[in-house]
Amino acid sequence: MTRTKRDPAERFWEKVNKNGPAPAERPGLGPCWIWEAGKTAQGYGGFHPTKYELELAHRWSFKYHGGELEPAYVVDHLCRNRTCVNPAHLEQVTNEENLRRGRGYRLSNGMDDHCINGHRYTEINTYRNPNDLTDIRCRQCARERDRTRVKRQKAA
Repeated sequence: MTRTKRDPAERFWEKVNKNGPAPAERPGLGPCWIWEAGKTAQGYGGFHPTKYELELAHRWSFKYHGGELEPAYVVDHLCRNRTCVNPAHLEQVTNEENLRRGRGYRLSNGMDDHCINGHRYTEINTYRNPNDLTDIRCRQCARERDRTRVKRQKAA
């Protein structure tokens, strides 16, 4: 029995759900196309165009739809969803610009005043990791997460 090689594009698109949610912060972008296969440790989709290659799924989608990858640039998610491969949500920018757009930069420079769950960032409610200045977290979310963990552990 001989196996025929399947087209990488065919394999890629069968791993994508084009009916994802529209980004809450930018609903005008339309729905995210969610990568539903393997992911990297950082949460990005990982695609194997060949047996020995690994490419980030959003970068592969960007190139597939005619985008030319410039060496000094990265592909940024306008929707802030790392698993999205919708080419309308992807833009090539400098790494500096990509970092500037990220949540860590926005929080540390006072551009956001609420966490994703709506809790206000105040001096008391904000944790800043001393080893990573972009790592800023909501203490109220952490407390609620910890309470849920304790309840699950007691129930088990």
